[in-house]
Amino acid sequence: MPGQPNQINQVSQTGGPAAQTTAAPPARPFSRKPAARRVMLSALATALCWYALLELVLRGADQTAYFWQWYRVWPAFFTGEGGGFLSSPFWLGLKLTLLISAVSMLLSVAFAVLATAMRLAGGPVARATAIAYVQCVRNIPLLVQIFFIYFVVAPWLGLSALSSAIIALSLFEGAYMSEILRAGVLSIPRGQWEASRSLGLPDWFTAGKIILPQAVRHVLPALLNQGVSLIKDSSLASAIAVAELTLQSRLAVSSTFMSLEIWLTTAAIYLLLCLALTGLARLLALRLNRGWA
Repeated sequence: MPGQPNQINQVSQTGGPAAQTTAAPPARPFSRKPAARRVMLSALATALCWYALLELVLRGADQTAYFWQWYRVWPAFFTGEGGGFLSSPFWLGLKLTLLISAVSMLLSVAFAVLATAMRLAGGPVARATAIAYVQCVRNIPLLVQIFFIYFVVAPWLGLSALSSAIIALSLFEGAYMSEILRAGVLSIPRGQWEASRSLGLPDWFTAGKIILPQAVRHVLPALLNQGVSLIKDSSLASAIAVAELTLQSRLAVSSTFMSLEIWLTTAAIYLLLCLALTGLARLLALRLNRGWA
């Protein structure tokens, strides 16, 4: 037919009705203005929040006619016997706070892994025990648990106040970490278990080498948030006369009557500890993501 070659050429050039696609808009060059604007707004909001907090503290002190004595904070809180820093209340309390937090973190991870394994892979009795542990610990205030372990369990087992505080913190944080780990394990596709079994791999190897590393990578930020919570909750150990940072601050306030100066200094110390742990968490997350990329 005379017109058919021209039609074929026209269809081949245009791609035909079915092959026609909308032309993509030209790519816009990357602009740093929105990112810079967000950074500036975030910095401005942070500065306003800190200004509002400082203004609140200063106005409250003015209303109560409080006399600031910041020049006495260092001699009273950061200087020990003989003028040494290593014997100061701050250093002694900080060492004990770090010890409680580190040991409780390790034990809470162990409790969390054990409770998660009992909940997901155990029999009916193990599953019921894990559920009872998680529900009871999560729904009872931590201070009540510290008192119960110190006044009821510790005399029977011969535990000290420090051991009682560490056990209470470990059980408390372990219950929360258990739920976080369980959610991470359940987020892994079931097909990975089936593929491992088809290759003849034992379940313990699959759980420890394949499933658990992926689950920890997914829930690492939430786990480290619990670590930050543990550092703050360690202050409750002062209720049973554990001489950590909060108790040392309370003793310094009772001896110097500088309540606002000492407590604001203590709050800043806890803030720095939590920020340091958050920074380590970010570095660890970046390293894990780089390793899995």
